[in-house]
Amino acid sequence: MTLRAPTSRPVAAFRTRPSTRFGRSILRVEANVTWQLVPDKKFALSNPDAAKKLQPIDLTTEIGEKEVATVGTEKVDEMLRSVDAGIRVAFECKDESGSPLAGEASSLSLKNLGSEVAVKVDGKDLEKDSQVSVGPGSKIAFGDEAVFQVERNAFAHASTGAASQRVQPPPAKKVKIALCQLKSSIDKAENIKTATCAVKEAAAAGAQLVVLPEMWNCPYSNDSFPGYAEDVDAGASPSADALAAAAAASGVTLVGGSIPERSAGRLFNTCLVYSAEGRLLAKHRKVHLFDIDIPGGITFRESNTLSPGGAGTVVDTDAGRLGIGICYDIRFPELAMLYANRGAQLLVYPGAFNMTTGPAHWELLQRARAVDNQLFVATCSPARNPDASYQAWGHSTVVSPWAEVLATLDEKPGIVYADLDYAELETRRLNMPVADQKRGDLYLLVDKSQAAA
Repeated sequence: MTLRAPTSRPVAAFRTRPSTRFGRSILRVEANVTWQLVPDKKFALSNPDAAKKLQPIDLTTEIGEKEVATVGTEKVDEMLRSVDAGIRVAFECKDESGSPLAGEASSLSLKNLGSEVAVKVDGKDLEKDSQVSVGPGSKIAFGDEAVFQVERNAFAHASTGAASQRVQPPPAKKVKIALCQLKSSIDKAENIKTATCAVKEAAAAGAQLVVLPEMWNCPYSNDSFPGYAEDVDAGASPSADALAAAAAASGVTLVGGSIPERSAGRLFNTCLVYSAEGRLLAKHRKVHLFDIDIPGGITFRESNTLSPGGAGTVVDTDAGRLGIGICYDIRFPELAMLYANRGAQLLVYPGAFNMTTGPAHWELLQRARAVDNQLFVATCSPARNPDASYQAWGHSTVVSPWAEVLATLDEKPGIVYADLDYAELETRRLNMPVADQKRGDLYLLVDKSQAAA
C-alpha cells in the first residue's frame, strides 16, 4: 500500500527567492523537507483490516525551479504571494494498482524525519523524529514564509468503494461558445434550414462550440412529437444529417439542442453532440420528463408521449468536457453533481422553459447549478413564437463558476456569445474548496452508471 500526495500541484513550496534568467523570472527553492505519513489511531480503530495493510512511507519534497513568464521585482513578489496563498496539501490513500483504499480517516500523522528548515503544525514546532496528527484544516508551515492548509484526507467510502473525490477535468483551455436561440415553426424543412444557417453564422463569428435549443425542429407539444420524430439509429433522420453536415462544414463542436427521436417503438427527447468533423460523439436522452401541473399557470405531461432516458451524458470534445442535460434535467442537482464528479467543465442544457416557470426559475437554476459545482453552465432556449400553443421563455444564458451571468438574450431570435476560460474552475475551487469539504461520513452521492461499468 502506498500513501501519496497528488502530483497535479506541489505538496509544498518554501523559502523561495526570485532570480532572473533570459528575461524570465525563476522561483528557486532553497530547501528540501523530508517527512513521513503514518496511519492515525482513529483510522486503525475504525478500519483494523485496512490499517494492517497501510504502511508508513517517507516523502522527500523537492520543488526545484519554477519558471514564470514575468519580469520585475513587483510582479515576482506578487507571484510569490500568489503561490504561497494558493497551494494546498492533500493526502490520498491508494493501493498499488491506484484504486482507493476502502475506509475513511479523519486524520493522518505527520512525522519530521529531519528537515533542513523549521516545521510547524498549527503553530507548534514539529521537532525531528516527533509526530503529530494532521487532518482537514491543519496548517503546516515550512520555514519562515510558506504556510499551507491540509485540504483533505481522501479515502474510498467503505460501503461502496466509490472514490470520495472528483475526477480531474481535462487541461484548461479557452473556448468561445455560441447559443442559437431559434424560433421554430410547423415547417420542419424550414426549421432545419434556420438551424444550419445559425451554425454557419456562429462559426463565422469565431465560435468553437455552438448550441441549439430544445425541440428546435418542431413545435413543442405532445401532438407534434410523434409526427416529427426521427429514427437516428436507423439513419432516417434529416435533422441529424443536417447537424452532422453543419458541424463538419463549419468546423465546430455542435450540441444539437434536441429533437424527438423514435427508437424501438418509443419516443425520446434527444440531444445529439457532434465533433468538428461531423462525427456523432454522444446522444443524451432527457432523463427527467416534464410532468407538472401548476394551477393558473401550466399543465404539461411529456410522459404522455415520451419515454425517459436511462443515463447521464458526459462527453469529451474539442471544446472541453461537457455534461449534457435537457430542460427539466436542470432541476435535479444530483445529475449536475455526477457530471462535476466525472470532470465536466461545462454543463449544457438545451431547454424550453415557459412563461410560468421561466421568470421564476430559469436564471435561478442555472446560477445554482454553476455555483453548486463550480463550473460553467449554458442554457439554450427556443425563441418565443407568439403563434405557438407553447410559449417559450427564451433568455438563453451563459453562467460562470462564480454564478455570474456572462451573456444572455431576451425572448427574440438571436445568437449570444461568451468566452469561457476553464482555468477559472480551478481558481474558484482553490478559493472555496467545497467539494473537498463534503462530509463523506454523513452523506454520499452514488453514480450508479459508473458503478455498473
